[in-house]
Amino acid sequence: MKRLFNFYLDDEVKESATKRIESLCGIQEKGQLASLIRVLLNEFLETNDNVRLISIASKVTEEYCLTTHCNKRSKL
Repeated sequence: MKRLFNFYLDDEVKESATKRIESLCGIQEKGQLASLIRVLLNEFLETNDNVRLISIASKVTEEYCLTTHCNKRSKL
């Protein structure tokens, strides 16, 4: 079951990702960016490459700290 999930995304990242996925898959009416995020999350879950996972974990930690200091992350 899919449920609504909200998170912060910089406008520049959203625009760049949308343009890139549209250039690869064509322009869709809506939901294309959400589909990309779901696919990327599933690929993350399915990977067994520890080097890649460590690299991703490092980037996640860096992003988490950055957004905490920029006050973008909800405290709820």
